[in-house]
Amino acid sequence: MLRIHGTQRDALAATMADSFPARLRAFVRRELPGADVAAIAPAIARADALGVRGEHDVATYVVLAAIHGPGFEREPWVAAILAAPGLAISERVQRVYDATIRRVATADTPLGGRP
Repeated sequence: MLRIHGTQRDALAATMADSFPARLRAFVRRELPGADVAAIAPAIARADALGVRGEHDVATYVVLAAIHGPGFEREPWVAAILAAPGLAISERVQRVYDATIRRVATADTPLGGRP
């Protein structure tokens, strides 16, 4: 059985955390061609300021910022979701993502633009 000691686990976690911005930039370049990769670091900082911590949640937030543009969290429909009481920030970010998908899916319909 493989055994990982606490110091090894901590070193691995530090390596993963240090490489996250580069891995996220590569993901954005691959999945969102034309997105402004220079906007990733500021989006990560905004996510952190909102309390978004896990890699998946931060990546989701960065994708939302790439789709909607910087400052998207101030849009009334986004701000309302992000301020929802009683929900973990992870759930709120996911709800903004889900609303974004609905907006894109209905863009050319009478429901277009509604979260």
